[in-house]
Amino acid sequence: MPRATYPFMQLHEGARLRPYLPIEWYNPHENKTFIAYSLADTGADSCVLPGIIATQTGHNVNGTGVLSEVSQGVGGVNVRTWKHTFRIRLKDLSFRNVFWESEEQLIDCVEHSNIPPLLGVANFLSNFIITFDYKNSLTILEY
Repeated sequence: MPRATYPFMQLHEGARLRPYLPIEWYNPHENKTFIAYSLADTGADSCVLPGIIATQTGHNVNGTGVLSEVSQGVGGVNVRTWKHTFRIRLKDLSFRNVFWESEEQLIDCVEHSNIPPLLGVANFLSNFIITFDYKNSLTILEY
């Protein structure tokens, strides 16, 4: 069973260590990618991307004809999302090699960019046996 271990990361000074993973968000229709550390979020039903990732990979976040829905956010607040096609590529720590890649799937995107990319259960986490080792600040993934 393939296994990868990632240290928790602190993305800016003063922030808590969190289970961020090196992800390449790939738009197969435009052949464009966006590489970002993305937060493994067991409380997120599905992945959610900030608008900057959708835009930088060639998607028009809330364009005409884009499938939209209202999802429940933190604290029960309604959040409008738009669905765009991506493949998720989990990279190694150097961002050079792909450890795992998803099929094409629809990922929820929001207009704003004030959240980190979130790796949710349905699109990402459910593909792995995951251990969050908070004592040693590690995320261990097997598939």
